[in-house]
Amino acid sequence: MRAIRPPPPPKATRMETIVIVIIITLLFTTLAGVGIVFWLLKLRNPGAAGGPSASGPRLQVSVGDGRVRELPLPKRGELTVGRDPKCTLAVEHHLVSRRHARIVAEGQQWVLEDTNSSNGTFLNSRSIMRMPLSLNDLIEIGPARLTVVGLHAATPLPATPPRTPQPGPATGGAQASASRQLFGNYVVVRNLDEGGFGKVMLAQERNGQRLVALKLLSTNDDYIVTKFRQEGAIKLDHPHIARIYDTGEVNGRLYIAMEYVEGVSLRKLIGDRPMALDAALIIAGQMLQALDYAHRNKIIHRDIKPENVMVGPQHGVKIIDFGIAKVLSTVTRTRDGMMIGTPQYMSYEQAMGQPVTPGSDIYSTAIVLYELLTTNVPFAADSPLETIKMHQQARPMPPRKLNPAIPPEVEAAIMRAMEKDQSVRFQGALEFAAALNCPLGQPLPDIMATTISRQSLAVRNELGNAADLQTRAPMAISSNQRTQPVLRVESGPRRGQVITLAPTQVIGRMEIDPADGTISRQHFRLEKQQNNYIICDSSTYGTIVNGTRLQSGAVYPLKHGAQIQVGQTVLIYEYHG
Repeated sequence: MRAIRPPPPPKATRMETIVIVIIITLLFTTLAGVGIVFWLLKLRNPGAAGGPSASGPRLQVSVGDGRVRELPLPKRGELTVGRDPKCTLAVEHHLVSRRHARIVAEGQQWVLEDTNSSNGTFLNSRSIMRMPLSLNDLIEIGPARLTVVGLHAATPLPATPPRTPQPGPATGGAQASASRQLFGNYVVVRNLDEGGFGKVMLAQERNGQRLVALKLLSTNDDYIVTKFRQEGAIKLDHPHIARIYDTGEVNGRLYIAMEYVEGVSLRKLIGDRPMALDAALIIAGQMLQALDYAHRNKIIHRDIKPENVMVGPQHGVKIIDFGIAKVLSTVTRTRDGMMIGTPQYMSYEQAMGQPVTPGSDIYSTAIVLYELLTTNVPFAADSPLETIKMHQQARPMPPRKLNPAIPPEVEAAIMRAMEKDQSVRFQGALEFAAALNCPLGQPLPDIMATTISRQSLAVRNELGNAADLQTRAPMAISSNQRTQPVLRVESGPRRGQVITLAPTQVIGRMEIDPADGTISRQHFRLEKQQNNYIICDSSTYGTIVNGTRLQSGAVYPLKHGAQIQVGQTVLIYEYHG
């Protein structure tokens, strides 16, 4: 008999095949989608545990909310910090500018750069413009604290093509090179500020040592050109007003060479706490002395605000930017629809579009003093127009409601200076100063001079342009001009105490802070050599001088104003030998 074969298995129908293909396709699509989502999440948080950047060069970031996050240092491009939501690290705080600072990869290192912020970028407690980063560096930007971790000397960066040297400003017939950028008779040192109508540069006279702030105009707008020429024509000679040295035109570009003020703007001295009354009244008194001089010379500033008041450790106040000043002996027109002044600080009559008088500057100065003593301006709204309306209609809150420590007579003088009726205000700047009981003629308190000195940028030849530029840093000068060397305790439980120095002396825990175990019993030694002192570290935990950690056994020369950090205490070396 023929064997009976079992029937073959039934063939899958065409429909079943299609279903199987669809299922397999959906499975692979789902897996691919999960992979893409995971990859995108890693891009948003590359420092997460297990990621490739977890052990690489990065920043540990805290913005005061108790949380710590990590950001990788960029291998290419830049990491930006600011209030702008588009920044890599967005920090919403009034002390943070929209684009405050950035970190860029250059060659084999990372560089921190302040991008013309209002309140400064601090590296290891010192204000910087541009500095390379090292392991454990602390960056402070408003409330944000960024600590550099995972960075080693051998950390490689991808090769970066060399930057092509940018041509300097117009040279006015002189040939500029990468090592000597010129503008007419001035050697450019660095940029100071830049805006829509021009820029300001630090420069040095080619035929002398004098530094100037060189203002260059970048617009042909008739109104702005007229105001620029008017500012250059204002010749005021007062110790609390920045002087105009020179004006002119180079290759069709207008410029003003004015006094370079070594210090910081008053805006940078306004923090989260009211300023000490004695310091605020000294600053207000110097401002009012300068305005009295300007008013007697028939000039009204019209834009008094903290940004236009520079403060230096040695010279005190310098009022700058008379660019929209009104010269009383001439007819000054106002462009249609353009407000003159800054809304928070403009006077009632400016807000109403009425003629200004010297009382307008007094009104604005009162607002500045109000802010120094309370950290708030009396009129502020979400829009400039609403702020202007408040000047027109509202009465300011008495400052003692915000700071009860303000004396009643100071509050009364501030409120009178902000009266909307000019006939009720003080009729002269010095009358206002007398009502405030400003201590005219006194220098800034030592502690404020030291604070300003710390925040001031040192004058250095950053661009390599001015071969004979002497590097220097602003130094605080004590009001009593100490002729005996001392260490002044700047922080900690013994703040304000003074340690008088012998020709050779060892300083340690008992002299500084007996409760601080990070201060050695014989922490460092001071020795007088010729006309100054040297310091030598002999501690366990180290000594930091002007931001630099001393090597054990190495000596370091001190200069007046030097900052010495030991443990949790900061000392200031003062000596005018």
